[in-house]
Amino acid sequence: MMLNGSKFWDMKEDYYGYARSKLSNNTQICNGFFASWPSDCVDKNDDLHEKLRVISAQMEAMDSTLTLFVTDMAQCVFPYPRISVEQFNATELLIEMDFESTFERMDTWVKTRYTRVSDILRIGLAYKFEKAYMDTDIAYLQLKKELYLQPYVGAALWSNSKNAIEISNGAFCLPREILKDMMAFQKTRILRGGDKYFYTELGPSMFHNVLMNRHDVILYSQNAPAESNLNAIASGIHKYGHRQLHLTGHVRKGNPTLSFGGLVNVIRTKCGFPKLTYPPRYSSSPSESSSRGNA
Repeated sequence: MMLNGSKFWDMKEDYYGYARSKLSNNTQICNGFFASWPSDCVDKNDDLHEKLRVISAQMEAMDSTLTLFVTDMAQCVFPYPRISVEQFNATELLIEMDFESTFERMDTWVKTRYTRVSDILRIGLAYKFEKAYMDTDIAYLQLKKELYLQPYVGAALWSNSKNAIEISNGAFCLPREILKDMMAFQKTRILRGGDKYFYTELGPSMFHNVLMNRHDVILYSQNAPAESNLNAIASGIHKYGHRQLHLTGHVRKGNPTLSFGGLVNVIRTKCGFPKLTYPPRYSSSPSESSSRGNA
């Protein structure tokens, strides 16, 4: 099996004898990448630094940039190449996206609402700035930016034997007309739905409801986010040709001796891909920064 270059991802046509479709929407619609952190950067600051170093290396390899949108700039200093940080006002964004009528209902949500609010804000930011979204724990495998700046979503493969999949909102590039449909779904669910929500209701489940049977969007396979065995993850890459991975907390907890950057490079090595070179860890203390080096 060819793992290097494009042959790894393009081999199915020759191996299985079917042609690759050429969708009419395979043109670039997003102008760079973004992630969102609807808070300050005080909590999990070390974790953010490590993930942004990995993202910086990916942006460098793809000759692109990522903007981290935050609602408070406290400790949000990440001077890594091709990474910028911008503050936004979540309330103003929601009003701009016509969610003001939902505020009374949203104010009743318990503390777990932060996941639901994040699911809404990433759609609003994608609509406003027309950038491709990625969770900070997404790792791109095929480092070609044009793949991720055309209309696409990720699909997590939960079971090889049963082919159970879930459309993910962890990384996507979508045109404004689809994002507008998604916000309409979220708004209607908040206003007309009951008070009980399930975890993915305004995120992946919403993607299923809006996208399926209605829109032509490329699906990129990715790992099952609950699978922490690195050999199993590498096997899935060999089987399906994943272009991206979602290295969730479950994956990271299952490999406690590896930093996030180390985890990415171990997987890349298992698949025959070149390792990423990360920028030095930034710190306000020069001695601390120089002592950390690359992961």
